[in-house]
Order: sequence, then structure tokens, then C-alpha cells
Amino acid sequence: MKRCLLLALGVMALFLLACPPAGANSTGGAPTSMCMDCHGMPKGAEIKISKLPTPFQPGKTYELTITVRSAVKSEGDIQGGFAVSASAGELIVTDPKTTQKSNGYLTHTAEGASLRSWTFKWKAPQEKKKVILVVSVVAANGDFAPANDGFARREFTLSPR
Repeated sequence: MKRCLLLALGVMALFLLACPPAGANSTGGAPTSMCMDCHGMPKGAEIKISKLPTPFQPGKTYELTITVRSAVKSEGDIQGGFAVSASAGELIVTDPKTTQKSNGYLTHTAEGASLRSWTFKWKAPQEKKKVILVVSVVAANGDFAPANDGFARREFTLSPR
């Protein structure tokens, strides 16, 4: 009986930690790790970053493209979304129609939600230190409901030259 109670309390604690914040909906907001609570089941997604500098040159600016791949097909105009944060350096919007900065993330705009690939720039820090890029993506099925969308989150560790 005591084990069942502990298990139930553990499941409830995980549920409370994983629930999306109040107001989370299909507004096209910046994806976070909590998006998988709704969008991640039952289908997944894969994150690809092209032109990722390994290693990077301190102070140099790189153009990066994030692409989400998934078996999820969209029924409408909404294809997906993304968010990226960097532990150092600067994330730079290159196309304000499709990307924007929001709450410390570089993410898609409402127009950018019609894509599954986004390009932006990252300026490496002047200091020689490791940088972690955290990327979350959603592959939407376009029905404006969270079920059956794909979700992925991945950390990329970059080292300086």
C-alpha cells in the first residue's frame, strides 16, 4: 500500500512539473521542452542544423538553418515551429517575417509557422568557451489541436578553436 501511494505521488509530481503553463495553446508561441506534453505524442520529429560550426572561431558570425523532419504531414498552412537559445554569443534575426526574439529565445513568427526550416545568424562569443545551443521544434499537423504533432528537443555543444 505504501509503495502504491509513493508511486501515485511520484506520477502526480511528474504531471505537475510537465504540464504546460496556463495559456499554452496554438498561438504559435516559442516551443520549449514542455511542448512535448501535448505535441510529442505519438509522433516524433528530428532536428537538423546546417552549417553548425565545429569548432567555432570566437567573435565570428555564422548563418545557421534549423530544419525539422517528421512523418507528420500538415493538413493546412501551419507546418511547425522552433525555438533556440544559446548559452553564450548572440542570436540574430535575419528574416523578421519568419523569425523573432521572444523571452530569451529566437523563434518563429506567425508567418514562420508555415515553414519547417528557418535561417538566422549566431555570433560566437569573444571568449574561448563552450557554448550550448538548445533547440526545440514542433512538426504540426495543421489542425490547430496539439495531438498528433511531432516534437523534438536537442542540445548542441560547440567548442571554440
